[in-house]
Amino acid sequence: EATDAAGWMEFRRELRRARRHARPLTIVRIPRPAHDPDHHASAAADIRALGLKLRLTDRWWADDESIYLMLPESDRAAALPVLDRMADAHAAARTNARMAMFPDDGLTSGALIAAVHGPTVERTPTPIRVTADVPLFVEDELALGDAQSSV
Repeated sequence: EATDAAGWMEFRRELRRARRHARPLTIVRIPRPAHDPDHHASAAADIRALGLKLRLTDRWWADDESIYLMLPESDRAAALPVLDRMADAHAAARTNARMAMFPDDGLTSGALIAAVHGPTVERTPTPIRVTADVPLFVEDELALGDAQSSV
């Protein structure tokens, strides 16, 4: 089962890879109804159903308000058929989904997240949440060390 923190960390890692190799990356947000009485159970069911429609390289996770899809190596043209395949598993997937593509819609994780939440969002989710259960990736330190030593 995909967790919120693991999903955001994977998104951040994939965004770094997309930058390095100048490849597209699309993130999709599908809003979930907040009035659902069995909110958490339906989120898990949605994720399982949607996961069957994705490629092995794609990732998905949910928080209390949204389902997120990360589609590496995919531009908008490649993301639209994914949403079409999901329409039978999640009715709102095609009509309510918002997508943002690196690099066209943003160069940073914050810009892409803000793009999928739109201008009405009061609080943009933080892509990295430091908790006792989920350590930070050390890759950032290695990448910075490599960049400094090559200069």
